[in-house]
Amino acid sequence: ATAVSMVVTDRNKEKILLARHKDQSDFILFAGYIKKGETAEKAVTREFKEETKLNTVKYKFMSSRYHEPRNVLMLNFLSMAENGEPEIDAEEIDEIKWFTFDEALQAIRKDSTAEHFLKNAIAELKKGAF
Repeated sequence: ATAVSMVVTDRNKEKILLARHKDQSDFILFAGYIKKGETAEKAVTREFKEETKLNTVKYKFMSSRYHEPRNVLMLNFLSMAENGEPEIDAEEIDEIKWFTFDEALQAIRKDSTAEHFLKNAIAELKKGAF
């Protein structure tokens, strides 16, 4: 299987949006499986809209990594959300929250694929490369 994961930033490129799923203590990146016949790019915008009701303003492919726990290839994108408050899909998600870069690094699951992608994306944002 192949999935996308998104490090989502605000329009000012100062904050990161993370989600905490049902019965989990850690925050994670937005992610989802690519559907049959769908491009990775389409999955990025569709999954984010499904989970938050927000649109993606722009996105950029960052890197891929094999994610052992789920036997899935993760394609990571840095993406920018439109302004607005996310609406939670309560069946899947308990909380969605904006974090500063440092807070996001504290909140993300340690030694995870998500942490690896988050560190890369924050380095990119700090360089002003997005």
